[in-house]
Amino acid sequence: MNVPEKHKAVAHAWIDGARLEGRALKGTWPTPEEWTTCLNPTWKEDWEYRIKSTKPSINWEHVSPEYVALAM
Repeated sequence: MNVPEKHKAVAHAWIDGARLEGRALKGTWPTPEEWTTCLNPTWKEDWEYRIKSTKPSINWEHVSPEYVALAM
């Protein structure tokens, strides 16, 4: 796998099991505003990659029913 230097940190996270998103910096699809899930990234030079954010989760069994949201 030939990974450009600018993607190496994200590539290491992907190898360690992180989920990734990517977007084309130029072109038509996806537009630069659209991030798409990358199951098998190709590490293109003209793409940008990031670790997909995950929502925090808690065990709601022990939380009073009056609480309906988790703030960070």
